[in-house]
Amino acid sequence: MTHDPVTLARMAQMKTAYSFLSELFKGYGFALLVFPLDQNSDREDFTSNCERADSIGAMQAFIEGQKTRSPSSDD
Repeated sequence: MTHDPVTLARMAQMKTAYSFLSELFKGYGFALLVFPLDQNSDREDFTSNCERADSIGAMQAFIEGQKTRSPSSDD
C-alpha cells in the first residue's frame, strides 16, 4: 500500500463538501472521511467543522457503537 499525496483536485472537492455540509447541518458537528475503494492505496482524506479531538471522539464513539449492532440493522 502506498500513501498517496493529496491532490489539488481532491482538496477542492473536500472544500466543496465542507461548505455544503456546513450549510446542511447548521448547529451540528460533522466529520467526513473519504477513502478509495481501491485496495492499493491507503489515502484517507478528512474534514470536520469541529476541533480535531472532538471529531476523533465522535468517530470513536460511532465505531464502538457499531461493534454492538447487528449487521442487518441498517439506518
